[in-house]
Amino acid sequence: MEHLSRLKPFAVASDVLDPAPFDPGVERLAIARSNETQPPGPRIEYLETAAQSYALQDGVSDDVWDAAVSWALDNPASFKTALETSYRAWVAGDFEEVDRISTLHTQNKFAPIKHAVITARNYLWLPTVRELVQSANEPTLVLVGVAHLGGSDGLLSQLAACGLGLTRLESLGR
Repeated sequence: MEHLSRLKPFAVASDVLDPAPFDPGVERLAIARSNETQPPGPRIEYLETAAQSYALQDGVSDDVWDAAVSWALDNPASFKTALETSYRAWVAGDFEEVDRISTLHTQNKFAPIKHAVITARNYLWLPTVRELVQSANEPTLVLVGVAHLGGSDGLLSQLAACGLGLTRLESLGR
């Protein structure tokens, strides 16, 4: 447990709590599939640097992070239920439900965290996504966490407002 003292407050909960069961993630799957193809698959770019993400998260006071971590540690069943319910909504493609669940169960209690981790990052990414899509000579796949998609500040709403055409991808062909 000594290593926890070296972590940022936002990393403690995920290190300590028993997370909901998830698959390895779309990002890892997409990168692996891209690397398997001959010739090598499409170029993969990130929408932000680690420094940009950490800067946004560091903008949230330690008091708020401490309260969030304490709540998660004091309410592990609620925390896990919210993650599992969100995951089921994601699998069903119901991004508005994911937004509702995250707001209702956890994020609403800690609005500065939701702003830093979700909303501010969406607005940080928006110019990059627009540039990627508008400069592409072929369809462009943009992968983000499900919490970034729903709601009025979600990427789906923001990209549609910019007039970009969006196509839902049902499967990566597992």
